[in-house]
Amino acid sequence: MRGYLESSTARLPGELIGRVAPIGRIWRARADGAIISGLFVEGERDMTMKRLMWVLVIGVMLFVGVKFSLVYVNYLQLKNIMSSEALDARRSKATEGEIESAIWSRVDASSAFLPEDVEFDFEGVGRSDEDLVVYADYTETVDLVVTKVPMKMSITAVAEPPAF
Repeated sequence: MRGYLESSTARLPGELIGRVAPIGRIWRARADGAIISGLFVEGERDMTMKRLMWVLVIGVMLFVGVKFSLVYVNYLQLKNIMSSEALDARRSKATEGEIESAIWSRVDASSAFLPEDVEFDFEGVGRSDEDLVVYADYTETVDLVVTKVPMKMSITAVAEPPAF
């Protein structure tokens, strides 16, 4: 057979000897010379479909897990930025506007993402005897190709007063 690839040889009559494949189509040959056309032979179709379904399920789980984990990683980055800015604001006695602009500048300089609709709230600004607390509430959307899942996120960053 010119132009075809053959693999292995059969030991018993009727045994599948391998694939004989022209370009774009899969053929199978048996030792008795019969060629079977198609992608599947007898019991192979069920096994291939099971494998395909498992690969598909695992692939979807990995995709969804990565998408949601990126939101969590972003949350941790923002919490770290807000905590360090709250601590810096306590030391420098910054105002609410200065704290918010410092947070935005640190977010812009990092790989973190903060949506424009974020709402900041502050407690203890300008009071040295209380904790300086910065709250941020925002909604981050997870794009799963077939649907978009909005996630309501809340971050609380606390800078405690020094203990003497």
